[in-house]
Amino acid sequence: QKISKTVYEKEKKRNEENKYHRNDRSYDNRSSPVKDGKVTEDQALEIALKHAGVAKADASLIQVKPDVDDGMEQFDVEFHAGGTEYNYDIDAKTGRVVDYEADIDDLMKSRV
Repeated sequence: QKISKTVYEKEKKRNEENKYHRNDRSYDNRSSPVKDGKVTEDQALEIALKHAGVAKADASLIQVKPDVDDGMEQFDVEFHAGGTEYNYDIDAKTGRVVDYEADIDDLMKSRV
């Protein structure tokens, strides 16, 4: 199972509100915390949490790692919250959400 109905509905609403379209990779980051053209690990986490609608206090197993994908410097951001595992690719220069996934947490699957 890829994504729960609740997460799907939440994503759909957020996509409409934030004008995010995975197919064309555009995401309107009007409120991005990036000011000087270089994203920090903390800023990448903040961007991912805000996009997911998750408070930092509610996130666990947080990992933020620098990466290069197709020549683009990015941060891979992973965290778990509310039975969902989130994975984000954040552009390290602009703070743009390049890609993301929200999956039912493997830890939750083992309890079912």
